[in-house]
Amino acid sequence: VASLGPQLRGAPDEKTAAVLEAVTLRLSDGNAKVNIVALEALSSILPAVGDHAAPPALSTLVPALSANAASTNDKIRGKASAALDTLIASVSGAMLVQNMSHVVAHGNPRSKALMIGKLEKMVRDGYAEQPRLVGKHALHAALSCLNDSKVDIRAANTRLVRTLRAAMGPQLLDVAGLSPDVSR
Repeated sequence: VASLGPQLRGAPDEKTAAVLEAVTLRLSDGNAKVNIVALEALSSILPAVGDHAAPPALSTLVPALSANAASTNDKIRGKASAALDTLIASVSGAMLVQNMSHVVAHGNPRSKALMIGKLEKMVRDGYAEQPRLVGKHALHAALSCLNDSKVDIRAANTRLVRTLRAAMGPQLLDVAGLSPDVSR
């Protein structure tokens, strides 16, 4: 599978989606060795796939990576984090922000702090590219985590909200539906 990377560079989107779906299925395998190989293969093919990743494939890939990032196996967790970094570097933030935000808002609590950190990096690096899209989805995810009781999630969410505030300015309150008096 790892040797598919160069072949996927010019492949039609349907073929790329089929490969991503096949690898995504392996990410939910009960065998840790299969998960690790799938994560390594994914990290090697994502740079070739780039923005040719079909949105339906991303909508299953991002939650699968998040689930692997919540693994109790350190090696799987590390490989999942590396694959997420490769995904963020390879695919346009505009294509990922909705799926990443959904996983932050509704994902596994064990990977939530990591996923918030990845979303925060996407906001920092990609807000200028798609401000409305990033603001809408990332802000919703941040607001959904405000009342979380876990310290690591609260700290990561604080960084995300600060990054959103720096990127959006006073518009943050408008998008959030808050008046300046309520936000204090």
